[in-house]
Amino acid sequence: MKRYTIIVCLFLFFVIQAGAQNIDSTLAIYADEYGQERTYLHYDKSTYAPGETIWYKAYLMNGIFTADASKTFYIDWTDDNGNLLFHSIGPVVDATSNGQFDIPSGYAGKFIHVKAYTKWMLNFDSAFLYNKDIRILSKTTSSPAAKNTVIAPIQFFPE
Repeated sequence: MKRYTIIVCLFLFFVIQAGAQNIDSTLAIYADEYGQERTYLHYDKSTYAPGETIWYKAYLMNGIFTADASKTFYIDWTDDNGNLLFHSIGPVVDATSNGQFDIPSGYAGKFIHVKAYTKWMLNFDSAFLYNKDIRILSKTTSSPAAKNTVIAPIQFFPE
């Protein structure tokens, strides 16, 4: 009986001395040491036509500094219906990556959706992944609708 009392007392002593871990400080340390990467893509134009090439340059940032942890950059090019057109992989050099995507000449959609990320970015919320819709202009020229021209009446009054 005396043996169990000593064991229980020692156990309680160590539990009290250990204390609770402060979760706020743990999260702050985690955020400082393992920051989230963000990316931005810069395109040569804002709208494209089928058969053209989309040239892009990607910039990787970690807070206000350049991100140097990731070495590979991924981009998914999807159509209006969510079908994958192309999955491009590129190297990251000095926190930048660049490349191009050739729009199929028979593409009939109105937008191409771009989703860009690194493997490290997939560890965080998907809301922070780069997403953008690029507008695609159709090559078919529709005849403009007949415009109703309004002719304002002109009247001259003597003064």
